[in-house]
Parts: sequence; C-alpha cells; structure tokens
Amino acid sequence: FTLILSTPSLLLHPILLLIIRSLVLLVLYPTWREIMSLFFEDVDTLALTCTESGHCSFDSMAVALLVYFLFITYWILQITAGMSFMVVIHATQYWYFSGGLRQEVRTSRLLALRGFFITLRYHFGSVVMGGLVCGVFQPFRHLFGSLTWLARMDENPVGRVIGACCCCLVALYQNWLEPLSRNAYFEVVRSSRSFSDAALTVWDVMEDDDTIHLLNGATVIFQAVGLGLAFLCGSLLSQAIVKSGLPWKQFDEIGSPSYVFNPLVEDMAGGLIAVFLVFPFLMLFDIVSDTVLYCHIVEGHWKSQDHARDVRNQTWSDGIHSYFTDLAGCTCSWRSYKHPPPPGLPVASPTSNSERARRAEEQALLSNKSGGKARGGVRSPSKGGR
Repeated sequence: FTLILSTPSLLLHPILLLIIRSLVLLVLYPTWREIMSLFFEDVDTLALTCTESGHCSFDSMAVALLVYFLFITYWILQITAGMSFMVVIHATQYWYFSGGLRQEVRTSRLLALRGFFITLRYHFGSVVMGGLVCGVFQPFRHLFGSLTWLARMDENPVGRVIGACCCCLVALYQNWLEPLSRNAYFEVVRSSRSFSDAALTVWDVMEDDDTIHLLNGATVIFQAVGLGLAFLCGSLLSQAIVKSGLPWKQFDEIGSPSYVFNPLVEDMAGGLIAVFLVFPFLMLFDIVSDTVLYCHIVEGHWKSQDHARDVRNQTWSDGIHSYFTDLAGCTCSWRSYKHPPPPGLPVASPTSNSERARRAEEQALLSNKSGGKARGGVRSPSKGGR
C-alpha cells in the first residue's frame, strides 16, 4: 500500500491498461467484422449463411482463418498483460531495493512510465515470448493449479483424496507447468535474463521457500472476494437504474422504445462491466505483493551467499591470525585441577575472596584446637618432680 500510494503513476496504471486494451480491440474490430461476414449474412443480426434447405456449411479455410485470428488476438492481449506486469514489477523492485521497507523512499512520479520505456527497449522480446508461453499454458495451469491447491491441504479429507487420486497431475503441474507463469518476469526485470532462463531461476528460488504458495492462496481469496463484491455492486446499480430510470429516460414503461423486457440481462451485464473495471486494480495488489515477497527471498539468498563466500575465501594468514588470537585469549590457566599438579606448578584457586576468608578462619580454628590439645597432654616438670 505504501508503494502504490507513493507512486501516482501506479494508481493510474490500471486505467491506462484498460485504455490500451480497448484501443487494441478497437483496432482489431474491422478485421473481426470481415471474418465474421464469412459465417453470417448480416453481422449485426448474426444471421447465419445457410442454404434454402436450412443446411449451414462453412468453408474450412474460413474456419482456419477464424481460429488463427482468434489466437493472434489472444496473444496480443497476453502481450499487453505482460507489459503491465513488467511495469509494475520494475516499480516495485526499484522501491524495495532502495530500502522501501526500512525507510521512506521518495520515488519518481513517472516511475511507471520509465519502466514502460525500459521494457519496450530492452525486454520486449521476452514479453512476446512470455505472452506466447503463458497464454498457451494458462488454461492448463489454472486447471491443474486448482487441483494442486486442494491436494496441498493435508488436514482436509477432500485434499487427501485429491492428492492420492491426482498425484500424477499434481506432479505434472509442479515439475512442468508451475515454472511457466508470469513469475518469470521477476527475474527478467531484476537480472535481464531471457524468459526461459528467468522461469527456471524463479522456480529454483521459490522451490526452497513455501511462503509464496501461502501468499498466492491469500491473494486468490482476496481477489475472489473483491470480484464478488464488484459483481454484486454492479448488478444492484444496474437494477436500480432499470427500475428508477434516468432523468431523461425511463426503462419500465411498456411500449416505450427503451423498455427493458428482461432486467436480469442488464443486471448481469452491469456486474460483468464492474468486474472488468475492478480486476486490473486487484491484479495490481497481487503483483506488488508477490514482487515484494520475491525480493525478500532473493535478498535472503544474497546474505547467505555472502556469508559462505567470506568463510570460503579466508586465506592462510587469516587462519594463523585467528589461531594465535584464540591461543592468546585462552583461559586454560583459570581452570581448576581435579588432581594435585606436579611440584613447582602454581595452582590458581577457583574460589572467591569470601570463600578464601572462610577457609582461612577454619584453618586457624583447627590450628588453635590442635595447639590446645598438645599443651594439655604434656605434664609439667614441676608437678612431676613433686
């Protein structure tokens, strides 16, 4: 939240993404009409091209052209999504490695725009490759990822059953499909690797830390709740507009050109429009949280590698210096002996001053008693003579 609030360009980023996608669809719209005219007599009414007997047949070349153009459109939308990811990741990593978690960092107001130009100049090929790979495998990742998420719930009986029955699919997702995700853009931005190398590097880093899976589960729940609330608000707003109307138009008057026969369709359309508008903002929080966690994991790896390098690069002079330092600071002379030492070797008393004083008093008392007994046991010569 601190990064998003301190970077105004990130707040405008979802709106710019919607505008860019709308422009892309607007540019592709005339071509889509030409392709749809191969299947419909009237594109506006969607009347199919059929014979007099009612049989509708389509040319195989037209079907192939439709599939090809559908794939190209989907690929272009994935490229725009990849550009969006790269811009947000660039801003987040710049903020994190500048010390954003430890202190207040003032970022540029055009940080997102700077990330866009850097991505367009240096990483556009990786974005195109990532859009193709992520776009092709995304449906399978969502399907097998849901099964894997359920199988990881060991304490749930349903999770245990799914983990036992779908273990092969879970292994397929973890070993092959999980690395082919948008997380590869983390390493593309950080170290300028290619998409394939970045995907393997990110997978190796995240494999050692299971926190990313917990965070993904939390963000999925957050996104689901946010999209549900957006759909509900959009549907209620559409229903209120249909029932109460607008100041210049009413929708509940029978016979009016603007009469709404089935308000349920408008309610669903309003909910879907609200979801379409809210989804980029929810994705912004998801990308920022995942990027911050990845940077934290990488920083921990850096610290451990620096410590191991310092230990490994210790020279023989450092070892000798450490040996003599330990030898000079050795406290062997202050240890007590369990057995009497050899003659001539002084023994340091392990006791304190009060203990020494108490033992000296006991020895004085013992010496006095022994001296008194000796004096009482010897007869006086004068008495003996008498």
